[in-house]
Amino acid sequence: MNTGKKQVERVRILIASSHPLFAEGLRSLLVKRREPEASVVGIVSTIEEAIGALRTLNPDLIIVDYDDDRVNRDEFLARFVEGEGRLRVVLLSLKEGGSEAIVYDRRSMAASQIEDWLETWGGSETITHEISIPVEESLPRSEESKRRDNMRHFIAAGLVVIGLMVLLILGNQRIALLPIAASRQAVPIDNLFRLQFMVIIFLFSLIVGLMIYSVIFFRRKAGDETDGPHIEGSSTLEVAWTIVPLGIVLAIAVIGSQALGRTLAADPKPLRVNVIGSQWAWRFEYPELGILSTEMILPVDKQALLILSSTDVIHSFWVPEFRVKQDALPGDAFERQ
Repeated sequence: MNTGKKQVERVRILIASSHPLFAEGLRSLLVKRREPEASVVGIVSTIEEAIGALRTLNPDLIIVDYDDDRVNRDEFLARFVEGEGRLRVVLLSLKEGGSEAIVYDRRSMAASQIEDWLETWGGSETITHEISIPVEESLPRSEESKRRDNMRHFIAAGLVVIGLMVLLILGNQRIALLPIAASRQAVPIDNLFRLQFMVIIFLFSLIVGLMIYSVIFFRRKAGDETDGPHIEGSSTLEVAWTIVPLGIVLAIAVIGSQALGRTLAADPKPLRVNVIGSQWAWRFEYPELGILSTEMILPVDKQALLILSSTDVIHSFWVPEFRVKQDALPGDAFERQ
């Protein structure tokens, strides 16, 4: 947007478009050409956002995407073009396959003339009035560059997530969260714990890894006061992050029910042990053997059926090496093998 070699005042530009390719392509082109007078101070996608940006960013020039249906021309003209002041308004159309840009500058043409002017526009004589942007130079190249950048960020962020996940898995293997198993029921319970820890490690690595990568590579640069790119929602992504977690929860529920069934499976003739809780001790009775003890002693490779009861209050009977846990209630008895 050079008008000569003489020193001119820096122009603050606001871009109005809901199409990221248009806005980022135009911004990238200005940066690439290093226009000394041009500074893109913000990108807005609606007239309401443009009104707020006028108050906060104080632009000198507004470039509006003429082909964007979300940016209402009539409302825009009514609110800005008919107004007075130093603000310059430009309607810019980048037609696919075209080679030039349609430009309307409200300082040199009344708003009532715009529709007739656009219908009879012939091209070159109006282009040089304000700005000329070759479409093949800005949009295709910007789209290709954006795809390459997205792929690089995707691969780099994936490596960060994988690296964090490997570190957490190695750390989890070095930490003994549970004591050495001493029962057959511990096997399905330990398998369920390992599965849950793997899911937790994956989700933690995915969330925290992407967060760390974003903080490092997408942080706001010093002196940058522009708005971030406009990103629309994705129905496919929303459905995916609803169905996938639901499927994981249901799968863990099925595996948990299978582990519970294996834990509660009883042998034909287990050793019966009466477990009686009281303040502050446990008592163990072996009716088949006629033994009463304050210590529980069980035979190797033989299932024991524990019948729990309490003489006073609720007591939780739990041997960490057995993994299983059950409350002993006063006046009642529960079986635990």
